[in-house]
Amino acid sequence: MDGGSSLRMWRTYFPKARVYGIDIHDKKSHDERRIKTFKGSQVDGDFLDRVIDEIGRPDIIIDDGSHINSHIIGSFEHLFPKMKEGGIYAVEDQQTSYWPEHYGGWSTT
Repeated sequence: MDGGSSLRMWRTYFPKARVYGIDIHDKKSHDERRIKTFKGSQVDGDFLDRVIDEIGRPDIIIDDGSHINSHIIGSFEHLFPKMKEGGIYAVEDQQTSYWPEHYGGWSTT
């Protein structure tokens, strides 16, 4: 559960950005000057509010979370209104949300 490759990739791709990561597993080992991680769930609205309170309104959100439809939709509904005007919201690996054996298939619940 170490991971962290995408955090470093986004840090490199956006050389002037601060990169914030959210994971249900502790990823503090990846924190550095321009990367900060938070341990919590993408479906916990109170947790997401605390993150936004600390980091401010984001310019870009990239959801590479659980890939469960209801989680993706819930995170979007909660976070999109908190973004800066003209921000970008992207969801990675959307195809996996249609795999019934892992992520619920066509269901949104």
